Amino acid sequence: MRLILFFFLIFSHCLFGQDGIGVYIPGDSITDYSSGHSPLVIESTIISELSVNFSIVNTTGVDQNYRVIRWQEANVPSTWTDAVCFGINCFNPSTDNPWCSSAVLINALSISNNSSTSLYFHATPDSYAIANYKLYIGTDCSDFVDSISIQINYLTNGVDELVSTPMFEKYYFYN
Repeated sequence: MRLILFFFLIFSHCLFGQDGIGVYIPGDSITDYSSGHSPLVIESTIISELSVNFSIVNTTGVDQNYRVIRWQEANVPSTWTDAVCFGINCFNPSTDNPWCSSAVLINALSISNNSSTSLYFHATPDSYAIANYKLYIGTDCSDFVDSISIQINYLTNGVDELVSTPMFEKYYFYN
């Protein structure tokens, strides 16, 4: 019985534990896009740079310096380019998978307690695909605190070709 209670407590802590990081789209302070949320879907039928701006909120109780890890999860064509921007820097990590920002303080995602900062993700598709990315926020390149899932849908004939999936948040870009 004690063993069952122990596993229940560990499981509930993992399931409901707070990491102190919130990931929001500016203008939407309700939907937290951090781990456990369905991917943020960005769709387009035109060749252009597709981007999304996230507001990362720190409620850990202390100032934090994080590293950002970009992982091309699935179906990302090798000719696509992408970039991760925060602080005063933009990084083009397309050649490395996964890519991790350096430990140099100027390259850290620095967030004061009870404050927020911006994290931008850009992708420039040059061939049709549905590609999945994940951005991790961590204390180093392998110790992740939170994550954000992003799906880029670069389509041939418009968004009506896709089966509607209401669980995904969708952003559409048109000229």
